[in-house]
Amino acid sequence: MEHLRPITLPGITIRLLLMMGTVLSISVNAATAPEIKNISASKGDRIIISGKNFGDKCGHCEVLAKYSKSLTYSLPVERWSQNKITARLPDLNQNNLNVNLQVKTKEGATPQRPFRLRRQEKLLSTMLRQHMLRVGDKGEDIFKIPGGKLSCNKPTEIFNRSELRILERRFADASIIKRPSPGCEQCSPVVVRWYNEPTGRLKYELRIYTRTVEGICTDRLRHGT
Repeated sequence: MEHLRPITLPGITIRLLLMMGTVLSISVNAATAPEIKNISASKGDRIIISGKNFGDKCGHCEVLAKYSKSLTYSLPVERWSQNKITARLPDLNQNNLNVNLQVKTKEGATPQRPFRLRRQEKLLSTMLRQHMLRVGDKGEDIFKIPGGKLSCNKPTEIFNRSELRILERRFADASIIKRPSPGCEQCSPVVVRWYNEPTGRLKYELRIYTRTVEGICTDRLRHGT
């Protein structure tokens, strides 16, 4: 006698049509799994993930960002709908800009998709120096760099890079010989070494750029993902 025997697996229902112990046919009704179609940058550190089958937001639904082999982070989500998710992808002061993104829903998880993190850089200060002693001279100019303490969910401006621009030069020169590491919380100074020969003249500006980063929230860390 024929009968249907259902077999339920996570996200999949399989019905076997049996007759006298023999499988005659198999029909599979796979639950629709989430799928990422596109990821685009939006205002600030926001990203928009477009796709399908994201469903309604649930307690364990989340967007995961793999910043490195040892750091997987649950992103703050601002909007969640069936086909579009808006989330924040903060700069967590990691060396790597290439992250892998994944959406987890009730029905499963999407494959990881690569995305390049955008750093929000801005000019913090411009400092001008000039040297024009007629008998010639040389020396080092030292510029202090402010640090910053990182904390959870708090955007903080920290040092990113320095840039030396020569504005006027005659029998003279200058170069940066020391600078702090990008992302430093306690930063060493920038040191510019310079010289001008007799009748020489030197004028330069040092530009300091910062970027916006956030400290890691421990409750957003995910392991084994």
